[in-house]
Amino acid sequence: MNRGLRLAFDINTFLTFMAFILLVLRPTLLPAAVGVHVDKSGYFMGYMLGAAEWGLAAMTFFGRKLTDVAALRVISIACIVFHVSSAAVMVSTFFNGGSDFALGLWVNVLIPRGGISLLCAYFGLFKTSASYGTVK
Repeated sequence: MNRGLRLAFDINTFLTFMAFILLVLRPTLLPAAVGVHVDKSGYFMGYMLGAAEWGLAAMTFFGRKLTDVAALRVISIACIVFHVSSAAVMVSTFFNGGSDFALGLWVNVLIPRGGISLLCAYFGLFKTSASYGTVK
């Protein structure tokens, strides 16, 4: 695995595991950071998103040891899909008036979601080659 992809996986593992912890222990904290208010009836959705975040964290954590290019590309694509789709939902929330803190929302879209997606696309798809592992 190249160093750039390892860095992308390390960052993703840390951020998604922290999101899991926060969404389960304090389900209103992360939504409030982007201007979305959640009452107790919405906690379940936070718990479910937290569980998905934990799964993604586990995938990138254990994926750091892989050398198979096809497997690394699949993990990269999964990260890209997860972060781009969540960014699209956040942008939609903004344009539909669901957020009252635009700066927090846009920072969350651009830095972690856009950053991890770009790192995974560049280092996981563009920069990987047969020299980094086996391809069948």
